[in-house]
Amino acid sequence: MFNPAIDASDFNLRAARRDEFGFGEALTRTNMLGYYRRHGLTWRSDLFLASWNESENYILEWAEIAIGVLRLDVEGDALHVRDIHIISTHRNLGAGSFMLKRAHQFAEIRGLKKLRLRVFVDNPAAALYRRHGYRVVGQERHFGPILRMECEVI
Repeated sequence: MFNPAIDASDFNLRAARRDEFGFGEALTRTNMLGYYRRHGLTWRSDLFLASWNESENYILEWAEIAIGVLRLDVEGDALHVRDIHIISTHRNLGAGSFMLKRAHQFAEIRGLKKLRLRVFVDNPAAALYRRHGYRVVGQERHFGPILRMECEVI
């Protein structure tokens, strides 16, 4: 449940250090494991490492404790939000909205026109993305039923 005592100033987003790969992978794997199982997929640490090395990776902190990961890539005229993950004990406190707003700012600063992301069709985070102006622009099936979503950078 949303806690009105927490606001955006309680969060800090900073570039991930090399030694934080383990935190990023563990959090992403933990959050995605149920979707992978439901959709017959297998987690591949080697693929995650390759994408980590190619992406901009950020750590979200609250009270100086790492609670989330934001991963970004530039794709042409768009900023691709590769991953947004928050530890379960800190969900529904505004952290996801905070990271989406920061991604939007990163896109604006770079002069990019769109933000893109992909989400499993059964992931409740799709509702968060819709609230932030993302709309479904397509669907993929090669890694399970995944929605492609975009929003304009204004």
